[in-house]
Amino acid sequence: MPPSVTVRRSIRWLPDEASEPTHTVVITGHSGIFVDVRFKKGTGEVDWGFAGYRYQLSEDTVQFKHHIDSRTLDPLSVVDIGKNSTLPNGQTLECGEMVNPDTGKMTRYEEIWEDLALPVDSDFADSELPEGAESEVEVEVVRKSEQEDGPGCWWYAQVGGWSVGLGRGLDGEFWAFQARLVVVGDEDEGGLVKKWEKVYATSNCPETGPWLE
Repeated sequence: MPPSVTVRRSIRWLPDEASEPTHTVVITGHSGIFVDVRFKKGTGEVDWGFAGYRYQLSEDTVQFKHHIDSRTLDPLSVVDIGKNSTLPNGQTLECGEMVNPDTGKMTRYEEIWEDLALPVDSDFADSELPEGAESEVEVEVVRKSEQEDGPGCWWYAQVGGWSVGLGRGLDGEFWAFQARLVVVGDEDEGGLVKKWEKVYATSNCPETGPWLE
């Protein structure tokens, strides 16, 4: 499968109305490894962060096996299976059933997802393809520590101009971040430089790590 950067546009816990209280970014590598990081828009706190492996069970059914999860120390017990259909506007409707964190009960849900266009090379890492560019991804980096969960573990994914990461510190506390590739500097004075700028991050997020080496 091709690598992808996917953002969530809304979630609906049936029978309630749809909304989007989070900034959710999911990066999936060609191997099926994924990293899913969700921050609450209002507070910047982690809503949910997890990573693992994506499996295509049938033409319209996908399973996400969690190997690390901010909400539980038993990630493999999490049931995360959804049925996908493509909407007329190209977005994806995912339907399924999972635990609503507000109620603690299994609840039917509907999520709207959108795959971002991935430029081959864009100084401003925009979500739109530059004119004449092919739809191939310039950079894909998907890495994880040998230990998939527990103190000191980490998962990192980078595709195009987006990167996300999560893990647990040596104290066992969960950390996560989302970052965009931006251009800083002055073209007339020293030139422009690309750098990663965090969109959201936990306060205990490490500034660097083995995933960048």
